Amino acid sequence: MASKFETGHFINLSNFNSLISYLGTQPQYLPDATELSIASLSDRRDEVTDATNNLITQAAQLQQIVNDRQQTFAQIKKIAMRVMRYIEATSTDHEAIKDIKSHHNELKSKNVTKIETINPDGSVSTKTYSNNRLSYFSIAENFQKMVERIATLNNYAPTDSAISITALQNHYQNLHNINTQTNQAFQEVSIARINRDVSMYEKDLGLVDLAIRVKKYAQYKFGMQSDQYKYIQSLVFTKKQIRIQEPLPDSPPEIS
Repeated sequence: MASKFETGHFINLSNFNSLISYLGTQPQYLPDATELSIASLSDRRDEVTDATNNLITQAAQLQQIVNDRQQTFAQIKKIAMRVMRYIEATSTDHEAIKDIKSHHNELKSKNVTKIETINPDGSVSTKTYSNNRLSYFSIAENFQKMVERIATLNNYAPTDSAISITALQNHYQNLHNINTQTNQAFQEVSIARINRDVSMYEKDLGLVDLAIRVKKYAQYKFGMQSDQYKYIQSLVFTKKQIRIQEPLPDSPPEIS
């Protein structure tokens, strides 16, 4: 399950917006540090807002691609089963059938039934999604091997065009394409999340640290017992350690 902390990003941004609005009503708020000025705080707010919105957009697009891939691969398993039964019914080349069946068994052995849910912040709801993602590449590879072995059969000439060699080759090319698209989408979400995290949690100049610095300035300027400081102090900002992860590779490791 995704961490409940993920909602903290949106709370931080909302409270920062409230902070800026309140400071605009306080003419005595005149910090010497330029980055604490209302104009600079507003610029940071806009930057974080843009980064957050971009992440939400990228995550939504990724979820659609993930859903499309799940449906595509589920259909491929059904097609592979039909092809297997057709070959077993029409061919007497038992060695070839044995080879084709081995690829089919490999294709079936990979579990792709788990649903990957992409959250608004780009996180994935299942802890095992990475291994699950890689299994899609293995299935595409095994389906291709199965099809190319079928293509060597002299008597494979079904009247059903849906399982012709050309149709099957188009299918495995589509599998490779959608895997590439999904991997690229994961890359884009990873980069978008990094950009959001840096703008919000960068040391000293990130949104959260700026808010904390404003609180300290308010304590100095207005005093601990002042209404101004009490209101500003009541706005909650949650820190998060930035973990800059390398973006996903363009292609996952080969699966033998």
